[in-house]
Amino acid sequence: MFRLVCILSILSVFQLNKAKCGATPDKIVVCHTLSKIDERLNNTEFKIENVDLNLCTHLVCIDDIWQTASNNEPWTSLTASYKRFTNLRTKYPHLKISVAVKQNPVDIIRIVTDKMHRKEFIEDASRFLSSHKLDGLELFWDFSKLRQNDESENFYNNEAPDKDIVISFIKELSRTLQRQNCSLTSSLVGINKRFLKLFGIADFSKHLNFINILPKYNFLNHSETARYKINETLNIIATPGIEATIENMIELGVPAAKIVMGIQFIGHSFSTEGYEEPCTHSEVCNLENLGRIWGFDEYFDNKTGMAFVNNEGKFMYAQFLRSFDKDLPVPPMAIMYESSRSVANIVRFALRRRIAGVMAFPIDADGALDVCDIRDDTFADLKHSELATVSIPYFRGTFPLLRTINAIITVNVEED
Repeated sequence: MFRLVCILSILSVFQLNKAKCGATPDKIVVCHTLSKIDERLNNTEFKIENVDLNLCTHLVCIDDIWQTASNNEPWTSLTASYKRFTNLRTKYPHLKISVAVKQNPVDIIRIVTDKMHRKEFIEDASRFLSSHKLDGLELFWDFSKLRQNDESENFYNNEAPDKDIVISFIKELSRTLQRQNCSLTSSLVGINKRFLKLFGIADFSKHLNFINILPKYNFLNHSETARYKINETLNIIATPGIEATIENMIELGVPAAKIVMGIQFIGHSFSTEGYEEPCTHSEVCNLENLGRIWGFDEYFDNKTGMAFVNNEGKFMYAQFLRSFDKDLPVPPMAIMYESSRSVANIVRFALRRRIAGVMAFPIDADGALDVCDIRDDTFADLKHSELATVSIPYFRGTFPLLRTINAIITVNVEED
C-alpha cells in the first residue's frame, strides 16, 4: 500500500544575482528532511532548527528512505509531529511545507484502478493536510525496485495501469487540493523513458505544480540482500543518467519550468569486500581527511560526475598495520559521493536547461558538523571559473552542499 513520507519541501526563492526570500522565484531548491533519527544514516547531529532555511523554499519530511511502501494506510501509520515543522513558518514565512506519500508501482495500480480507494485516498489526503496545516501533498513514486529486466517487463506488459486512469486520478486529486489552496507535486525515483511514456508524463505534468526526478542509487539498501559492490553501484548510477531522463521528459512535452532535478546527498563507503554503507557528508569529510593521511587517491570522475577516494593497495597495507594495532584508524577502501564540484555541475545543468530548480535529498545527510571546506575544484568546470572564485567567497561551515547550490545559482557568471 503506502508509506506516508513527510516531505518538508523547502523550495528556496532565488534570483541569479541575489538570493532573497520573498522575491519572485527564479530557481527553486527542494529540501527533503527525515521526520525521525535514521539509525543507518546516523544523523543524530542533525536538527532542522539549525538549518538556514533561507537557502530553500519548500520542506519535505520523509519518514523512511530505505524501505518500500508499508502495508498500512498512510494517514494512520505516520507518527511524525508536524507542529515542529509548521512552527518554522514564524521565522521563515516563505516556507511551504508538504507531506508525501511513498508508493511503489504496485501501490499505484491499487489506488488508481479501484474507485472506492481513489475516493477514500483523495478525501483522506484533503482532510490530513487541513488538520495539520500543511501546504501540499507529494506523491513519492519509487520505480527503483524494478531493476531486473524480467520485473520491468512483467510490470510493463501485465501489471501497469492504463495511463488515462492514472491521469484521471491525478486530475481529480489536484482539483480537490486546489480548492483548499494546496499544491500537488510528485517525485519519480529511478524512472526511465519507457515508464515516462507508459504514464503519459506530458499529460501527467499538467496537473502537478512540479515533478522531481531523483536518481536511484540511494535506494540500493532497500531490500534484505542490499549489499552492492562498487562496479554494480556504478552501473546503477550510470543507467540511465538523470540528465538524459530530464531531456527525455522535455522531448515528451513536459514543460521545463515544472521539472526539478534531484541531487543525492548520501555518500557511499565500501569495505575491502566491496560492501556499501551510507554516510553523511560530515562523515565523508572525516574519511577524506583520514584517507589523505594514508595517501589515498582522490579524484573526480567525469563519467559518473561524482567524487571518489580510492586506493585498494594502500588500504590493504593499512589493514595489515591495523592487525598490530587495533586502535589504528583505517578508512574504507573507497568512498563515492557528491562533492561540491559535482553538486555545482548538477546546478549548472539545471540553469542551462532552464528547469524549475534542484532538489536536495535529504539535507540530513549534508554536513551538519563544521568539518567540511568548500573544495578547491568546486568551480573547475565553469567556463569562467576564475570569476566564480572571485564572486563566491570561501566558506567553511555547516551544510556545504546546500550552500554550494545557493552559491552556483546566485553567482553572476554567464556561461552561454
